[in-house]
Amino acid sequence: EVAQATAEAQALNVPMIVLAPEEGVTLSGDFIFQHSLLAPFEVSSIVDKSIQAGLKKFIILFPKNKYGEQYRNLFSTKLQESGGGKIIAEKGYAPDIPDFVGILEQLKRQPPIEKALRLEQASKVGIFIPDSYKQVIQIAQALDSLSIQGTKLIGTSRWHHPQLLSQA
Repeated sequence: EVAQATAEAQALNVPMIVLAPEEGVTLSGDFIFQHSLLAPFEVSSIVDKSIQAGLKKFIILFPKNKYGEQYRNLFSTKLQESGGGKIIAEKGYAPDIPDFVGILEQLKRQPPIEKALRLEQASKVGIFIPDSYKQVIQIAQALDSLSIQGTKLIGTSRWHHPQLLSQA
């Protein structure tokens, strides 16, 4: 849809500000402007800030959809390139899952994760969740119900919503 809209705007010499984080849309012409953060830049910043915050081990919880898989792959690649941390687990889930307790219980029982989540080490563990604020609320509640504390939740711009803090 973005490609069609930008082509039409350019053909009509109508300025268009694109909010979609699609790469290459500004190549359509002089009248097309992009006002969104592209995925590679966003993930690079997330990885850099996570490492600067002292995180060493990472768990990736991602929805099995185009967005979740794209961000999971970018995060893995950027983390590996940085050499500043290690992914200890990845778990995909159906995008419409209402309850994360079962998924997190399975992860918690795995020996490397169980060891990493011990209270003295949990502060060095980041859980990267490339999903909406609504799912993050569900995940945070599941972590709390399983007494998983001290880890840092890391997310994308989809978390930017006032209800994230008011509901969680």
